[in-house]
Amino acid sequence: MNGYTCIKALVLGGVGYTAGSNIPAEAVLPGRVRALIKQGYISPATDEPAPVPAPESYAETVMELQQQIADLQSELQQATVERDELREKLAVSIPAPTIITLPIARDGGVLEVTATPESIVTFVQSLQLTAEESTKVIETMTDDTALILIHALDGRKTVKAAAQARAAALETSNEAVPGSEEGQGQGDT
Repeated sequence: MNGYTCIKALVLGGVGYTAGSNIPAEAVLPGRVRALIKQGYISPATDEPAPVPAPESYAETVMELQQQIADLQSELQQATVERDELREKLAVSIPAPTIITLPIARDGGVLEVTATPESIVTFVQSLQLTAEESTKVIETMTDDTALILIHALDGRKTVKAAAQARAAALETSNEAVPGSEEGQGQGDT
């Protein structure tokens, strides 16, 4: 073999070679020839010059890659918008229940309390508070259904008493939340 042609810049035996330069056969260890050819650093020397990519083609390749990245980012943004639109459609097409009936065991029977999601959220928030904090919140509460749920399901005596007292105060002053029907779920007939 007459030698090799450098395709990518490299150093062999302490000597630097740039793209397009001739490399003598003795400069390349016989055990490394195959690997260097496979990795694209050298090619066997021929009468024709080895195809060395011009620096301009690197710029073109970079520009093509940048364009592909921009296209992919645009597609990603479009897919994100479509995903969000589908989520909105699903949220609209699946109506949230506006009234939930909760069976509560009471005095050997079952009391069915109809509640709105807001009433249930108010009840759960009360459960997460300490007894003192819950009592303070109950004093300003106007949701009679939440008060019924607190009285029926909260095991803390001070909280039960506060809920019962607030429900009685609401009943006498007619401050109950307009969304909950009067007397509903209280066992009144």
